[in-house]
Amino acid sequence: MMHFLGDIDVKTEEKIRNYILKIQNEEGGWPLFFNGESNLSATVKAYFALKLSGVDENCKNMLKAKEIIIKKGGAERSNVFTRILLAMFGEISWKTIPTMPIEIMILPQWFPFNLQKIYLGIIITLMFCYSISINQYRKLLSLIVICLLYTSDA
Repeated sequence: MMHFLGDIDVKTEEKIRNYILKIQNEEGGWPLFFNGESNLSATVKAYFALKLSGVDENCKNMLKAKEIIIKKGGAERSNVFTRILLAMFGEISWKTIPTMPIEIMILPQWFPFNLQKIYLGIIITLMFCYSISINQYRKLLSLIVICLLYTSDA
């Protein structure tokens, strides 16, 4: 996130880079949990973080990571969270992110599909899926504020 915001703390970045390299597994990927098998999305995010931090793409760790990413189907097969991250940095097109009508944000509580019944992590992901253009993003933010302020159907 430091790179996205343009506020890079070099010491923190170095610690993060060293930690990411330290937890890379034998096959070259990164697991979702300790001693787990390589996860495609975790590996894509780790690879991208290392690339942003200045690690050479031709170093042994990066080549192993790239090999496992390709073996598991490539970055395009990663989860929506990972693709949103890559789109935020302009690495992939926002068109690769699933979209839904922004009006879903204001469906009433009695409706079978209601954002107030969904886990917050999913809501955050859906917010990105709802809106790609700047104008829609502004509309989305105002709808989020409305949804957060007015929790009843009254």
